[in-house]
Amino acid sequence: MPLTGVTAPSGRQQNKVKNSTQYRLSVAAPLFDKALTHMLVERPVDVASFLVDYFRKADGGTLGEPELSLKGPPRQELVAAFGPIVNTLMHSLLAEEPEKPVAFLVVELEKMLKGGDDE
Repeated sequence: MPLTGVTAPSGRQQNKVKNSTQYRLSVAAPLFDKALTHMLVERPVDVASFLVDYFRKADGGTLGEPELSLKGPPRQELVAAFGPIVNTLMHSLLAEEPEKPVAFLVVELEKMLKGGDDE
């Protein structure tokens, strides 16, 4: 039985979904994949602060190889803390699709750490 009152997405809506998917796969996901790798190797106590520092270094071109740490929170805890932060950042990235995504992430993370939106 077909749904009533539901219309097919317009061409503009279809293009927006296609472009957002392309941006997510080509720009956003690789940024977070690398950040996750560094985080799991370095095992920071504060994930949000780690991400600010990580993306600042990435934006400034000073990001090196991660330093292995055997101390710090278990990896499961790190991933659990990483997920909600990345989810929020991913939504912001996809909504804005900034030309300079790394610099954008630094600003968004700093807002998160301040505990609010200063707009």
